[in-house]
Amino acid sequence: MKSDKRLRRSIERELRSDPTIAVFPIGIEVGDGIATLRGHVRTFEQKCRLHDLVKHAGCKAVIINVQIEPLDLDEDSNVQNRHELRNAPL
Repeated sequence: MKSDKRLRRSIERELRSDPTIAVFPIGIEVGDGIATLRGHVRTFEQKCRLHDLVKHAGCKAVIINVQIEPLDLDEDSNVQNRHELRNAPL
C-alpha cells in the first residue's frame, strides 16, 4: 500500500484531473490510508464523484466532510447571463 504522503499526492492528482471537481478548493488529510476531504461542492453528484475519485487513488477508506452549497439565485442568474452573452449572435 502507498504511504500517506504518496496517497495524498495521488488524490490531489485525481481531483485535478476532473474538471467538475478541480474548480472547488477541497482540503485533503490522509492518515493510515484513510482520506478525509473537507470543503464545498455545488451538487450531490459532485460529492459522489469525490468519493469515486478518492477510492480510485487507492485509499482504504474515505471520509467525505464536504457540504453541498448550490448556486444562489443571484449566482445562478449571473451564470445564465454569461451563457446567453457568450452564445449571442454578433
